[in-house]
Order: sequence, then structure tokens, then C-alpha cells
Amino acid sequence: MEQLLAIQGPPAPPDYAGFWQRTREEWERDECGRVVGRGDSGQRLEGYKIEYVRFTSMNDWELGGWLATPIEQPVTRGLIIGHGYAGRRGPEVDYRIPGAALLFPCVRGIALSRREGVSQVPQRHVIIGLESPETSIIRDCVADLWSAFSALVECVPETAARLDYAGASLAGGLGMMALAWDPRIEAAHLEISTFGHHRLRLRLPCTGSGVGLANYAHNHPEAYETLAYLDPAVAAQFVKRPILHACARFDPAVPPPSQFAIFNAHAGPKKLFRLTAGHWDYPDYTEEREDLNRAIEKFFNASARARAPEAS
Repeated sequence: MEQLLAIQGPPAPPDYAGFWQRTREEWERDECGRVVGRGDSGQRLEGYKIEYVRFTSMNDWELGGWLATPIEQPVTRGLIIGHGYAGRRGPEVDYRIPGAALLFPCVRGIALSRREGVSQVPQRHVIIGLESPETSIIRDCVADLWSAFSALVECVPETAARLDYAGASLAGGLGMMALAWDPRIEAAHLEISTFGHHRLRLRLPCTGSGVGLANYAHNHPEAYETLAYLDPAVAAQFVKRPILHACARFDPAVPPPSQFAIFNAHAGPKKLFRLTAGHWDYPDYTEEREDLNRAIEKFFNASARARAPEAS
């Protein structure tokens, strides 16, 4: 643990901030996040009404997701919950944030946001467009989260009062990059976040999307220049908002040094929940998961209380 907590994030490449500011401007010009479809799924989940939602994002991509709104309490805030590279089959409510409407978006190419010719296989999906930062699907997936924030507010205007974010694995890495350039998100929970410190990560044994990136970078060493712009351990240096990080001491898919590089580089208020393992089953998984869910609830509810006097 002492070694993990000493890992430093990589330096920002030239024009890093300029690249992401231009990306944000492009996203704003495209007027992304417009809701183009919405309908009741007929499903009710633990006190929530579930709807299907479709909305726009960069480069003429239409995204899908599930909207969960509380049935018996007024909406006072919103929470966007991302997904890992396994995708998602529907909404899952693991923890309770009173008054929160939840949006479960699917980033481009995955689950409800599939498109013919775009692979959902992590090793193939992750390398799409790596010829440059501007063409990378990773960049556009970050913009998809910005679009999701806008879509949630359009669907449930009350959520504009407070927006938070939560995501694990793929959604953890994308979330950190999204937070760096979207001021609307006030706090976040990021779990076993991927993509941290690419040059370090891709030297370590791993499974999942890391295999695709490592093989691609081996054959195209210039890809490291592109990946430097798509690194949450760099983005973390620009994020000043509070984050609850859950990092694992063992993880075959996302090497722990990669996860801790993101946590260590985060420039804002932060808390660390130490997981025994990520992407792996172990005897105490259920109990540890329950502890983490309680920590997530406490974190988001406490950060809301801290903001209340200023809002009033």
C-alpha cells in the first residue's frame, strides 16, 4: 500500500488543456444531450419508475439509457451512473441517495448505444480511432457522459439543482476525464478506475481492454502520444471537486498501480475506500460491497449537506 500511494501521475502533454477545451467547444456546437426519445418501460424497480431514454451526442451518435425517477418522493438532485466494459442490461440500484433521479447511460458502441460495424468487445472497442486524440472513441465516450448530464436535466429539470456522478472500471476512467471539463458535476464516486497512467499500466500484466491497448501500442508506439491526452491520471490533476475513490489491492483487469495513479493525482478533496480486489470474486466480496455502498451513500449525502448553507 505504501508503494501504491507513492505512484505519481504522468505529466500533462503539450496543449492538453487546449485539446479538451476544443473538444468541449465542439460538443457545445453540436448541441449534444438533446432528448429524442423517451418512453415508459413498464418496469418498476425498488421505488423507482423506469423509462427508456434516447439522446444525442457528438459526431451524430444517438445514445440510449434508462431513467429512474423516485415514485414516492420529490426529486431534488440527479445522479448519472456509468458502466464498465461489460456493458449493462438494465438499471441497477445498489445504494440509496434520497431525492435523486438516476440516469444509466450507455456510451457509444455498447448496449443500448450499439451501432453496426462498431465492436462491443473491449479489446477492439478501446482502440477505435487511436490514430489521434481527436479521432479516438475514448474521447467521444467522455463527451457521451457530458451528453448524459444534459439529457438528465432535460428529462428531470429539478436535477439541475445538483448533479453527481458514479462509475466503475471503464466508467471510472471516463468519469474522471469528464469531470475535468464539466463544471456541472459537484461530487463523484469512482471505483477501480481504468486508463490511469497508460505508460505504466501497459507494462503490467492485465486482461480486458488493457490487452487491446497493449497490443496496439506494441505495433504502433506513436499511440502513446495519443493516449497521453486520454489519461485519467492526467485529468485528475485538473479536478478540484470531492471524489470517493475505491481502489483495489489486487485486480487482473485494471492493475492497482494504474488505479492508484488516478487517486494520487486527484487535486481535490478525496477519500479512499480500500478494496480487497477488483474484477474478481473473493470470500468477503458481499460484505465489502455492502460496506462500500454505505460509504457511497454517506459520501453523497454528506457532500449535499455541506453544500446546503451556500445554496440557501
